[in-house]
Amino acid sequence: MNGAKKEDFVKGAKIFSERVRGLRLAKGVPQQKVADALGVTKPAYQGYEYGSKTPSFAILPLVADFFDVSTDYLLGRSDDPHLPRMDEETKKLFLALRALKGNAGTAQ
Repeated sequence: MNGAKKEDFVKGAKIFSERVRGLRLAKGVPQQKVADALGVTKPAYQGYEYGSKTPSFAILPLVADFFDVSTDYLLGRSDDPHLPRMDEETKKLFLALRALKGNAGTAQ
């Protein structure tokens, strides 16, 4: 990792740990309850809050779902904890557009 990328990682890990701890305290639940919901040990979860561990890609969406926030919020990519979700019609249009775009390279 070059210097700038390592600094970004450290900053992101700090934001993640601060947000996870703040969300847990606001929800008023003990660390053990969150750890159980995520399927990790209490020391592993404590590591997320203290910034000494980062969750895997499999655990990150579970954290977001537990606290009902977006992964972008947890990672510091947004200050809005609740990014708008697509309604079903928008989702269908998005998937259709993606399918068309995927076939665009083969239709010549």
